[in-house]
Amino acid sequence: MNCRASHLGTMREMKASLIFSCFLSFLAHSAVSADHDKTPKPLCWTDFETPDELGLYKQLVRNQFLEISDGQGVEDSVALRATYRGYPRGSQRILTRFKLPRKLDEATLVFDVKFDKAFQFLKGGKLHGLGPDKAITGGKKMQPDGWSARAMWRPKGLGSYVYCQNKEGKHGQGPDDINEHEFKTGRYYSLSYHVRLNDPVDEANGFIRIYIDGKLVSEDRDIMFRSIDNEQSKITTLMFSTFHGGQDPSWAPKDENGDYTEVYSYFDNFAVYEGLHIRRTPGER
Repeated sequence: MNCRASHLGTMREMKASLIFSCFLSFLAHSAVSADHDKTPKPLCWTDFETPDELGLYKQLVRNQFLEISDGQGVEDSVALRATYRGYPRGSQRILTRFKLPRKLDEATLVFDVKFDKAFQFLKGGKLHGLGPDKAITGGKKMQPDGWSARAMWRPKGLGSYVYCQNKEGKHGQGPDDINEHEFKTGRYYSLSYHVRLNDPVDEANGFIRIYIDGKLVSEDRDIMFRSIDNEQSKITTLMFSTFHGGQDPSWAPKDENGDYTEVYSYFDNFAVYEGLHIRRTPGER
């Protein structure tokens, strides 16, 4: 082979190598772009803008203490207003349970919340969560496939509030340390609860992690949510559950005369995702 032929062969090999490298780069870029553009789809979702006749929206607005409120949502959109009416055990319980379309071992509940400027945090109260078919709350006796994972606000803090197989005492448990996060009234926060069930069921390896605007503020680990593995023990229910209390009047909102009164909060952009999905800003998908 002469020098010219050898040179042409080398050029062809270099060109082929360059084309192959560009092709690999294209594939890698496409994979990254596809992953970046991949938006997880929630199992349930509502921003309260459009009424629906079958889903979460309809179930929530049927509650006597919940109503649609124009201009109070994220960026002046529509929101759901909750009325906390004081009574001898704190405030009237606002409870609605919505069945998810699939049964999960790991899920994230996300929602945005704004406490009205006149809201009274007092000694504390409950704030939504996830549960199985028969969620355990209210000091009820534990069942092998029963549990619940909610949050509890304090005057200057927020932590998990869990009914689980390995809790101590009659009522729910929280983490050892309550964070020092303090909610400011009149502005929205985005909350994300990441819950993973214990698996296998004879081990205490479940957890709940709570994030506010993408920052981890509470973590409760080594949880044995369930002691039996069946379909009923999985994450199947969004628990809309919020109220002051508590079991006595010291938890209740009152006016300047000491009489029971009403205070309000607003909720927007409810969703449940399979696996981990942390919302960093109110309104984010």
